[in-house]
Amino acid sequence: MSTSIPPFVPARPTDSRSPCPALNVLANHGYIPHNGLDISPIQLIRALQTVYNASLPFSIFITLAGLWTAGYIKWTPWPKLRIRSLHALALHGVIEHDASLVHENALPIHLSLKSFPSDSKSPTPHSPQSGEEIKGKLYAPTSPSPSLLAALLSDCTTPHPTSPNPGLGMSDIKRARQRRDKAISPPSTKLDFVHEAFAWGESAKIMCVLGVGNFDEDNEGSGRVVSAERIKAWLGEERLPDDWTRPEPFGILKTNNVKGLIQKAA
Repeated sequence: MSTSIPPFVPARPTDSRSPCPALNVLANHGYIPHNGLDISPIQLIRALQTVYNASLPFSIFITLAGLWTAGYIKWTPWPKLRIRSLHALALHGVIEHDASLVHENALPIHLSLKSFPSDSKSPTPHSPQSGEEIKGKLYAPTSPSPSLLAALLSDCTTPHPTSPNPGLGMSDIKRARQRRDKAISPPSTKLDFVHEAFAWGESAKIMCVLGVGNFDEDNEGSGRVVSAERIKAWLGEERLPDDWTRPEPFGILKTNNVKGLIQKAA
């Protein structure tokens, strides 16, 4: 890993984290506040561009989604717009959704649920294991599930050009995405249009950020593959992989195109 990358510091019990590994990785490496609290929009936009090579429009879109879910005005010493905490993004049914690849669904009673009062005036650290629920609001688990991570790794069947182990190809991540969709409870429940788009888009971002090889549009992107080692590091340990290099630029249009390639993969 490049020495220019800030060191990985795992989250402490009092640090706030989200169900999004991309944001948690940024916090664990110090690109945004390590405690996950009081995040400025400019901080997040710059981090998304610096680390993931996300386009400015895409970085702004992600930041606006965070502000929509957890934005507030910090009045001292002058008014500033902030994202209250990473954990506030775990509020179920806003941008967070069921059927995440490595996070359990938000259930009415879950060991990883945590909530804070809706009238809270200041950001507060949140333990991901408190099991607390306040005013009927559900907050999804923010720690990756070892069993779901193992299931995703078992989906790795595509040869990788540099790793001795099979990696996660386009058809592999499609299979994983479909399996998680079927795990929504009750079985008759489906993700709505918006959250389904988020879910498939997140799979596309994994391929854009972590994958190597070309997106062969004539063959459903079959040349793209993510190593199992990168999956373990980024999704499981929420850190930048040891072989990390800044990915190729990507934005809203590329993510949407890759999403379509995944959905068409054989």
